[in-house]
Amino acid sequence: MYKYFLKKFLKGTLCTVLMLFFYLTPTNMATAGIVFQEETLSIDQKISIEDLFTLISNKTSYDFFFNSGLEDLGTVIDLKVENATVNEVLNKA
Repeated sequence: MYKYFLKKFLKGTLCTVLMLFFYLTPTNMATAGIVFQEETLSIDQKISIEDLFTLISNKTSYDFFFNSGLEDLGTVIDLKVENATVNEVLNKA
């Protein structure tokens, strides 16, 4: 009887350890080698806010969601930036 419970206990413990290992390992491996590189843009043109969102979406991995009925989207701005991050472009706009 003792051997039966010991065998069940060890099997359960082994399963728990393996589950924790496989659960935690991909997370650690994924975050260990990440090198964050910001995407930059160079823009020198007059452009509407809506077209700017489209341009940024096309040239980077960023996506924008907005209400196309907003009046300010048609506002044209004169934007001149070189090797600027998306955050810098949006702040300049």
